[in-house]
Amino acid sequence: MNEIDNIKINTIEIHGGSLIGETGDLVYKGEYQSNITNLINKKGNYSIKINLSHENIDSDLYFRLKVI
Repeated sequence: MNEIDNIKINTIEIHGGSLIGETGDLVYKGEYQSNITNLINKKGNYSIKINLSHENIDSDLYFRLKVI
């Protein structure tokens, strides 16, 4: 595998915040931020989608996060 150097990270979208399961509540949607501690500052379940691009290919990365 070769490492790709020229990936552009476009946007980040964060949903959730519930302690009892996943919700569709929008926490943040906008420009990518590498430090999201100011966005996720309470306990709960979150889903995070990061949109990125390389050459003519757009991709989405999805993460699930549980803050305890």
